[in-house]
Amino acid sequence: MSKTMPEDSLERDPEFVLMNIRAQFVADIHKAMEFYNLSNVRALAKKIGMQQNFLKKILNEERTLDLKEMIEISVRLGLYFNLNMVCPNRNVVVMSEEDFVEWREKKFGKR
Repeated sequence: MSKTMPEDSLERDPEFVLMNIRAQFVADIHKAMEFYNLSNVRALAKKIGMQQNFLKKILNEERTLDLKEMIEISVRLGLYFNLNMVCPNRNVVVMSEEDFVEWREKKFGKR
């Protein structure tokens, strides 16, 4: 089994990967809305203290979010934001959360 992605794999295209991350983020917002029984964008905006028009554009995928905005929305929803790098064809996380915490503490000190 190859340890790298095939040359023609869409997962090698940064724009494709970014589009998938954005689409998954929007889907996750919809799941959070269901979990919190938020029936519309107005209720979501009220819960997380953000403008309704801003959120509507995000949910309609009319606005590109940067990573900081994605994290902010997640935090305001009371959820963790997580991105992982995985080994091709294995779905194995390259760095576990424990390894990351250990690395961060070595680099920046304990929090």
